Amino acid sequence: MHLRIVAAIICLVSFAILASVETVQSKPINKKESGVSKNSLGSDRNLDDAFIFPDGGTAFDSDLWKTKPNTRFSMLFDLYHQPLSKISPLQTYILLGQPAEVQDGLGGGHAAFSAYYDLGERNNLKTYLEVFFRDHHLESLGIQQRSTTPFPRRDFLPDWQLTNINWATIANEYNRHLFLVGMPVKLISSVVGFIATETSSHKDGYKRQAGITGDDNIHCFGPFEFTYTQDNLNVLKFRINCSKSDGTEKYTAWETQNLRTDPRCLVRYSEYFNLKSRLGPYMTLGMPFSKSSWRGEDIEGLRGLAKMNRRNALVTDLVRANPIIGKTRDDIHDLLSGPPTWKPAACSGDSEAYQLTASGCGNTGENFLEFSFDHNRVTGFRVIHAGGEGYGETTVSNGASFNYFEVQ
Repeated sequence: MHLRIVAAIICLVSFAILASVETVQSKPINKKESGVSKNSLGSDRNLDDAFIFPDGGTAFDSDLWKTKPNTRFSMLFDLYHQPLSKISPLQTYILLGQPAEVQDGLGGGHAAFSAYYDLGERNNLKTYLEVFFRDHHLESLGIQQRSTTPFPRRDFLPDWQLTNINWATIANEYNRHLFLVGMPVKLISSVVGFIATETSSHKDGYKRQAGITGDDNIHCFGPFEFTYTQDNLNVLKFRINCSKSDGTEKYTAWETQNLRTDPRCLVRYSEYFNLKSRLGPYMTLGMPFSKSSWRGEDIEGLRGLAKMNRRNALVTDLVRANPIIGKTRDDIHDLLSGPPTWKPAACSGDSEAYQLTASGCGNTGENFLEFSFDHNRVTGFRVIHAGGEGYGETTVSNGASFNYFEVQ
């Protein structure tokens, strides 16, 4: 009886609300606008790419979404760029139809709940669009996958890095991964992880915060230096200060290529957040490497897990400041204070692995920096994860939630 009353109310109110939600006709998204990535909406590796890149997608159509569930995944990019910020559950149901499932009491707040829409099967897992509401308004979208049986935690063994990398290319790599040239200026601090600073030198730990006003053409955010477009709304170019602990200042070349060819791409912080969460282990601007820092001897009193886990922050400078490929086994032992004490089962062949993180404190498994050898010379390196014991959750989420905010 209660459900019939609710249904009647929805029917009566829907005509008044329908005019506020624009329905877009189904058509392929312009391929000329989708050159920002080689990823596609059909990618099984990163399902949240469906929200970030338009490749292979179709424009959102409300009627098609409701009547043909097998078309929904290809519409996710365009759905995400509809004016959905803060719309009500009723408006959402008019746009997307009734959800397959609703779960109440999630995420805290008043009247917080999630509605799930069936997206079919991907990676042999049932896949859903999760629409999260808080305080009677839509707050975020995400992708959820479900498994009917528990699955063991697995080792993560990425491809070997077979060529040397250096600091000179780091700005270009950041631009290819995060599309910084052309990004909205208002998102810089959140995306790069630094507040505005007076200089890009690390000597004072980026503690000198930039003033609110200033006429300088270059704007510093930690080690990043940006120049803006004439209207001060977007990034025109940027470079990175790769200065070392000895005080040597060294800058990358200015990165000027704007890869954001689709005007809808990467305008929300959540899009950058989801890309940034997948950055490789050699893309972090961590701490300068030294033999004493690797041993944990440069900070008095450092011990235990803190001493071990600190190595994670040293890996980028270790592999970018040293030509690792081609070094002898003895060179690696000298650089990293001797051979490793043990070899995890995940490693195979002629390789050695140095532990970067230890399990515990909420971590499951350990990370290692692994080197492969051929005739006692390094042929490749990679950061691996040796999975811990136990089982994963039967419900897994891909990427972070995509929170909405108004785009100026």
